[in-house]
Formats: sequence, structure tokens, C-alpha cells
Amino acid sequence: MRIVTGSRALGIALALTGCGQPSPAPSPRPESYAERRCGGVPSAWGEPGSENGELMQFNRLDVSDSGLRWNDKAIDRAAMHRNLDAVAAIGLPLPLTVIVVADATGCSTVASVRSEIDARLHCAASHNCIEYSEADWRKWHPPLPPPPPEKAD
Repeated sequence: MRIVTGSRALGIALALTGCGQPSPAPSPRPESYAERRCGGVPSAWGEPGSENGELMQFNRLDVSDSGLRWNDKAIDRAAMHRNLDAVAAIGLPLPLTVIVVADATGCSTVASVRSEIDARLHCAASHNCIEYSEADWRKWHPPLPPPPPEKAD
């Protein structure tokens, strides 16, 4: 039996334990909406603010990795599809569909929702789809002030 000593023994020990080997590259962190708005709003979608006008109607879809909300009601993907199909069935002019995306939302979620909305509402042709970040939504739609107190008679 031959005994290996010195630097050769150290090299063999390191090789067997994995020490000294380059560690695998960490998996990339998924990009979030806050970083670059997931490639930006589709160019054919409507401009923010275009939902504001006399007699303008719109549905708001809040998008985050934790779920969806349609006009402030929690929904799942199937309900989103039903709601979008109902909007599409109205005919022109369609009510606008506004999506408000939370900053921490992963780009895969954003891309999926954009695609599903576009497929059902043909946003490029109608320009009836608008996208906001949460911060931009608050700028364009600040909360209403509380009503003044009623005067006693």
C-alpha cells in the first residue's frame, strides 16, 4: 500500500470533498416590475390618463405575485378570463381595462397577464388597455379628500 503525503494528499482531499472547486453560479434573481417595468408597457396600449374623461368607464385589475384583484375584489385567473371575455363581448366602444402592477411583481407574472389581456381584448387595435405602476396610479388618481362635516341645523 502506498501512502500519499504532502501537497498531493491535500489536492486529493480537496478534490474528494469538493473544496477548491468553483461553486455553481447562483441562479439569477427574477426581475421585478420595479426594475424596468418588465420591458415597458406594450407600445400599442393606451396612454396613462386616457381613462379620465367624461363618461369614461374602466375596470381596474391589480396585479401582484400574491394575486389579482378586479375592481378591488380578489379573483383567480379563471375569473380574470371570464371578466375579460365579458368585457370583450360588450362590443365597441369597450370599457377600458387598467392594470395596476405592484413593484415587487415578477416579470413572468406581468408578461402572462399582459398576454392574456391582449389576447382577449385585442389591445393593440383598440388602445383600450392601460398600465400603471402603483406609484403612478396614486399620482394620477390620488385618494379623494374626506367629505366636509355636515352642518347642524
